[in-house]
Amino acid sequence: MRNIIILALGLTAAGCGSNHDENAKRSFARQLSDEQAKLLAASTPTIRSISPLKAVTGTSTPVEIPVNLPNQGGFNIAFVYGNEKVLLQAQNIAPENTSSTVAFKVTGNVPNPPVGFQPQKVDVVILDSQGSVVATLPKSDPKGFELVASLDPAPIVNRLFPDNGPTSGATLVSLTGDNFKVGSIVRIGGIVQPGSTVINNNEIQFTTVANVVGKKLVEVTNADNQVGSKSDGFEFTGASVPVTPTVTSITPNSGATTGGTTVTIVGSGFIVGSTSVTFNGASASNIAVTSVTSLTCLTPAGAAGGATIVVGNGTASITGTGLFTYQAPSTNKFFDGSLSIAPITSGALAGGFQLSGTLTPTTAAANAGVTSVIIGIVPPSGVSGGSTQTLAVNGTNPVNFGTTSIGPGASTVTINVTVVLNGTTTVVLNSVVIPVGGGTPQLFQLNRP
Repeated sequence: MRNIIILALGLTAAGCGSNHDENAKRSFARQLSDEQAKLLAASTPTIRSISPLKAVTGTSTPVEIPVNLPNQGGFNIAFVYGNEKVLLQAQNIAPENTSSTVAFKVTGNVPNPPVGFQPQKVDVVILDSQGSVVATLPKSDPKGFELVASLDPAPIVNRLFPDNGPTSGATLVSLTGDNFKVGSIVRIGGIVQPGSTVINNNEIQFTTVANVVGKKLVEVTNADNQVGSKSDGFEFTGASVPVTPTVTSITPNSGATTGGTTVTIVGSGFIVGSTSVTFNGASASNIAVTSVTSLTCLTPAGAAGGATIVVGNGTASITGTGLFTYQAPSTNKFFDGSLSIAPITSGALAGGFQLSGTLTPTTAAANAGVTSVIIGIVPPSGVSGGSTQTLAVNGTNPVNFGTTSIGPGASTVTINVTVVLNGTTTVVLNSVVIPVGGGTPQLFQLNRP
């Protein structure tokens, strides 16, 4: 390769002022083989790419940088942070393959930028032994490198419910969107709304503080300083506008007249600390707003039959009928049941539940001849877990069924029970659907068909 370069330089010097010499140069150039041309091109230092293309600032992320070098000695990779060129940490250079003399793979860790340097795209350069830049992978290149505050996506603000309130503040608001994290901060018109509660990845609830009349920019800032916003997302007015909730379903849709049934109410406009629930005028207890569209509560005692449900936010309310029925105690029941629910916090089923429980025969007479029960615990379609257990029955002694794991994503489970009479005849009892999301022990009864 060195001889090729010298010959080319020699032709340039000898060809001055002569058409004959110019023709000779062109003739020589045409005689260069494709392989020789490749060698000449490879002799120029080049950064071909970098992987990964992004790294979180200050994390010493490992990177791999394929380069072309005339030799592997005396060169360093550096990242250009403003006016500073900071060398790749723990740099290692190795040939890409055993036959390569110019193609190398450089590995190392992204160096930390100077204090105060903001995440942004940066140039990556090759420095020679004198510290001069001999090759650049520019930040404008699609294959360029970028320092970022986080690899997580930025928050997204979709809507606020309600989207207006009085200038005096104290409006309970549900903000929906995406990519919210624990510790996310809400600002309206640049003012922090203290006491924000991140309900989940898609919802934040907070109480507004006083502000001046007008439509305001709403911003959500995550701990990594990424910001999502909505222009004119909230309007401060001179008067409070009540939020009217809606109710679409209640699960389970029936329960004992004695009360104490945990139900999940689905609708909209539910607000932490503000939403109330009544059944036939009696207040529900243990109300827990899990999102703007869902809450759980314990039913009060009520008379057998359909119940009128009222869900309200202060002066605004919605009334639902035909959504829940109180059931009088059955005179033909085999068992009273109790289901204990414990959340799973680690392992492959984290986010799911462990279920165990007891079936208590009502009376020896009602259960005469029952020798065993077959208990099936069935999760919703698409959710892992569940079990089928066969257990012996001895008079009115409680029957304990073992722990069953249910994977994440289940809000209910179905319990199917079959009794075995005198070891041969089977009787299928009613199935019961039980909510599990709240982690609260559930009571139920199993009746003769």
